[in-house]
Amino acid sequence: MKVAYFALSEVYGGHDAGFVHAHSVVSCLGDAGVDVELFTGAPAKGVKADVGCVFAVLPKLSNVFLVNPVSYVWSFFEVRRKLRGVDVVHERFHVNPVDMLFLGSRKYVLEVNDPAIELAHGFKRVLYKWLVRMKYDRADAIVVQTETLKKIVSRHTDTPVYVVPNGVDTARFRPDVRSGFRKKYGFSKSDVVVTFVGSFREWHGVLDVVRMAKRLSHVKFLLVGSGRLFSEVRSAADGVSNVVLAGDVDYDEVPGIMASSDVLVAPFSTEGFAELKEYGFFWCPVKLFEYMASGRAVVSYGFSEVRKIVGDGGVLSDAGDFEGFVDNVRRLADDEKLRDELGRRARGLACKGYGWEKRVGELIRIYKALELKRG
Repeated sequence: MKVAYFALSEVYGGHDAGFVHAHSVVSCLGDAGVDVELFTGAPAKGVKADVGCVFAVLPKLSNVFLVNPVSYVWSFFEVRRKLRGVDVVHERFHVNPVDMLFLGSRKYVLEVNDPAIELAHGFKRVLYKWLVRMKYDRADAIVVQTETLKKIVSRHTDTPVYVVPNGVDTARFRPDVRSGFRKKYGFSKSDVVVTFVGSFREWHGVLDVVRMAKRLSHVKFLLVGSGRLFSEVRSAADGVSNVVLAGDVDYDEVPGIMASSDVLVAPFSTEGFAELKEYGFFWCPVKLFEYMASGRAVVSYGFSEVRKIVGDGGVLSDAGDFEGFVDNVRRLADDEKLRDELGRRARGLACKGYGWEKRVGELIRIYKALELKRG
């Protein structure tokens, strides 16, 4: 079986969860003996591919007039050439329909990570509804990451929908990764360090981490990442002596930062997201799996999909209960024994069921079922 994994909206070597997911899946497919190639956008500066990869520059609304048209033509023929002999095209969903130019009679697996139709409004919703349903109906199988998202997507198509959650590289994220991050950011060995890693966007609740720090002056807080809220977070943290903003760091440094922290927080917020309140928390955050594999206690909110992941490897307050969240962080900061016990449980859950190899095994079963249908 030969598989082409399309992640054409991703930058190869990017730090976002989308690239991490795509790269991890392709790497594990290769390890499992599948003949697979990753198709992405151009690589980040200085990054070299470490899996079989095709870099393609294809038209999208944001750059259609900014790129030399020759690049589009070259990419089109290069992608088409590389697809010779491919049995299955697996696309990480993006609304742009350019992927469909390459499908032919191949089996098509569509990986859907958000309910695009519900998230759009006005004319954009009309356009999205047409484009998304076109992809849904052409797909032979749709893969989503949560049961909540499966329920939403199933309203719009009769194509079979399978749930394959995100995962983690448990050899890369583990409790014994050495790191000099405490010295780098001025933390002592005795400091209790609570760390947030992720995108500085509204639904990640990053501003709430600064609010927590103001309430827990005996605890140190490290915020790793960037995004459109970075300036606002920096302003909110100005003068808060127990908060350190690391900004973006190389992804290779992240496992060490997580492993050397004491508590890892994910204060997801649905405020301002009417769709999340109407349809439920449909995300399956990669960072939760990375947190847990790092063997550290996790603090988050008890959305149903979060509960399924964290289990007894952390403490969860009711969704939106900020006071409960702060109390949980305080309790863990003051109880080293409890932190260690939760960290061991989290690591155990990650190793038992959250490895990418397990997730890829589920994908391979879907691919093989489609091949049997072809026969």
